Amino acid sequence: NNLTGIANFSYTFPLEKIQFFELGFKSKRFSYTVFPEDLAYNKIEPFFKVVLNKNPKTENHIQTLNFRSSLIFLEYLNKGRQTDFYYINELKYTYNFNQKKNNIWFEITAKQSQNFALLSGEINLDINYPTRRKNALHLRVFGGGFLYSTFDGETPNAKFQMSGSTNNFLPQYQKDYQFDTYYIDRNAQDPFFSKQIAVIDGGFKSVTDIGNSNKYLLALNLSSDIPLPIPIEPWVNMAMIDNGTKPSFAAEFGASVNLFDKFIQFHFPFVTTKNILNNQKQLGINNFGQRISFTIDFMKLDKLRNL
Repeated sequence: NNLTGIANFSYTFPLEKIQFFELGFKSKRFSYTVFPEDLAYNKIEPFFKVVLNKNPKTENHIQTLNFRSSLIFLEYLNKGRQTDFYYINELKYTYNFNQKKNNIWFEITAKQSQNFALLSGEINLDINYPTRRKNALHLRVFGGGFLYSTFDGETPNAKFQMSGSTNNFLPQYQKDYQFDTYYIDRNAQDPFFSKQIAVIDGGFKSVTDIGNSNKYLLALNLSSDIPLPIPIEPWVNMAMIDNGTKPSFAAEFGASVNLFDKFIQFHFPFVTTKNILNNQKQLGINNFGQRISFTIDFMKLDKLRNL
């Protein structure tokens, strides 16, 4: 008996000196916790998108400028039902060389809210193998740091995420503070569905809390397609993380099983550093079966109709 769903609207203006300008808004409402009472979040997000280049000499290159303002209305319980409001402004610049072979693209992101500001960037490189199938080695480098963070108990509780896992502390302090991800079990109540992750920031596949920091995060992600008709993708991830007093190193090696054009992915972390294992024990993850995580890309549902 709770209204939930998504409503989006946008309009594209074709322009002479740039490819196009898009203006619109996105909105969503979903429950984010159901115990002891069904509480919801509401998100309204005005945005604009500019595709910049229109140069015949670099027609394959695509430059994009995105701005959005996430307006979050978060219900919580405090002597009755209350609503907390906060915002996150985000500006992102992306440059995609759009090469058929060995493509490279990078992006720079700036975020700002009432209690933090951060800068981050990432570089992605696809190195194609000389095979008939479209196989490639995928390399990603991520780095980010907070310009300031004054969190003292209010929302949002903004941090870089080494692993975009579900929430396991107070529900109102969401790891996914912009509510960009669709989690089946957002607050980690179910033994299976709580293993859903989002591959963001550090890009790790293990369910873990280490590396989540309001200071800095540096990460390297390597994965590879297999030139065989089997949906297996081996990967290795490494990161330099904030350990409170000094930097610390974390790493994992494993493989993913990709189903339905990566609509669903199951991640098997075969080897991890001890700091990840120790943290998982604190979270009640004690054996290999419990360490298996999964990803669902709900935005691919529309594309799957054409498969």
